[in-house]
Amino acid sequence: MRTAILTYSKAYNYGAVLQAYALQKVIQRMGHDCKLIDYHCPGVDGQYSYRFPKSFLDIKINAGLFLSREKRKEIDKFRRKMDFTDPYSRENIAEAVPLFDRFIVGSDQVWNGICTNDDPSFFLDFITETCKKNSYAASFGKTDLSEDKKNTYSKYLSDFYRISLREESGSTLVKALTGRDAPVMLDPVFLLPQKEWESFTAKNDGGYVYVFQYVSNEKTIALAKEIADRRGRKLLISSSCLKSRHYGQPVKPKGIEGFLSDIRNAGLIITDSFHCAAFSIIFQRPFFAVLRENDPSNTRLENLLSSFEILNRIYSAENAERDEPIDYKKIGLLLEKRKTDSMNFLESVFK
Repeated sequence: MRTAILTYSKAYNYGAVLQAYALQKVIQRMGHDCKLIDYHCPGVDGQYSYRFPKSFLDIKINAGLFLSREKRKEIDKFRRKMDFTDPYSRENIAEAVPLFDRFIVGSDQVWNGICTNDDPSFFLDFITETCKKNSYAASFGKTDLSEDKKNTYSKYLSDFYRISLREESGSTLVKALTGRDAPVMLDPVFLLPQKEWESFTAKNDGGYVYVFQYVSNEKTIALAKEIADRRGRKLLISSSCLKSRHYGQPVKPKGIEGFLSDIRNAGLIITDSFHCAAFSIIFQRPFFAVLRENDPSNTRLENLLSSFEILNRIYSAENAERDEPIDYKKIGLLLEKRKTDSMNFLESVFK
């Protein structure tokens, strides 16, 4: 079948690009013609655009974009491995409907209105045929919705053909909004073999402690420094924290291959990123997941760890001191079962 995926495939974010790449590859290998929609959402595009400096925050964002320009070039190179439609916007996205037999929205936080500025296209509202409307491992990025959004989201989701979520909290929300049971599926990056992801990496001696942060947290870096010193290891830090150079070696923004290589070769990873934690599992690396203070998006990491029965990998001084080994043999068995369930769900979309 002719299939279109609507997700954050044009974001300059490692996880967003990698999950889009993985889902497309999986569907193509199922025998379907599959394209990623080159959709331009102002809410998403604006996160990666320079802005007129009205505040210190604007200046900081512009500086971050300037410093990451090489990273963005490298991500654009990786995107050449993916198949896209012609560009669409909110104004003309409905023109894509007759071109495809199935649409799949997801994975990633496609139903987080903060990311999309509440763009209804991510609920496939431009499609009238129920059989065409599906989601795979979609995420709200939170555990609850404001009252004013509940009725709107309920209306959007009520006529989907197949719905699946990435987190249990999302499944609970869909049940409350629509009365439907929506299964929880794997993020698409788990559907490709470990060796395939390894083919994008460069092997080195590694052994370093690697901190990868989306939200700057000096306390986390300081604790990582103590761990690295105890182990006699180098500390590599990918963070916007201005003081990171006082603790270890800052890592310059890099492309997809560099991101994956840094994870694969690390002796220990400490991260607040869902997809950095996911690839730590894929590459069977020791890691800790950092929960951000008062952040509802923590549900993503908590669900990931819970699904593989490794909640003891939540980062704390106590857990770091104990540093119990991760049973990757057990995780492998859990992963294979969940892969089967996820592939069966995708098969059901095309029935």
